[in-house]
Amino acid sequence: MAQARELAPNSRITVYVYNYAGVDESTLHRAQRVARYLFREAGVDAVLLDGPLSSEEQPVQEAGELGPSDFFLHILTREAAESLGLRKYALGLAPGTPDELNRNVVYLFDHIAEKLAIEGGPVRPSRIVSSSDEKAQILAYGMAHEIGHLLLGSNSHGPFGIMRARWNKKDLCDIICGFLLFTPEESQRIRGEVARRNQEKSALRVSVPMSPQWAR
Repeated sequence: MAQARELAPNSRITVYVYNYAGVDESTLHRAQRVARYLFREAGVDAVLLDGPLSSEEQPVQEAGELGPSDFFLHILTREAAESLGLRKYALGLAPGTPDELNRNVVYLFDHIAEKLAIEGGPVRPSRIVSSSDEKAQILAYGMAHEIGHLLLGSNSHGPFGIMRARWNKKDLCDIICGFLLFTPEESQRIRGEVARRNQEKSALRVSVPMSPQWAR
């Protein structure tokens, strides 16, 4: 798929990643790099930062002024995911309603990423990607999919690609190998929404959210 690689003004988003599930550092940082690549292929400069897990931890970067183009991604344990009452095999969640402006919180579930990585072994062709990287790929695509919901709004599931409602075995193989991208139409909509959010950002001031009660 032809993608817009040139970055326009107001194309940046910042994603604070809260690793409550304790995903190992190398896996998480690879996932962040892959997620940044996926957004860049859509024409968006996504900066992913480690979020503080408690009030005692020092943020990796001064928060400064936050606003609609800043996102908060929580990677949860099985126990935390079950407390949300979601369907059994959901990899992530973008809470709120599709028509709600400026939603900025998403969840990913570590145990589901682990399960999908195991299932991906038999469909991975010729060991193109080592088993140690499979989970990172799945987490990265989960990040892109859930943040994609926030940026695409209504009717954000697509018939193929990153935004499919359910990934089949071929999709899982393509995810592990890094072949899936946002479609050109999705990329255009995402760029427009990112630009809109950045235009609003300078008028708003909020603080980095504290750890939710269940994570303390």
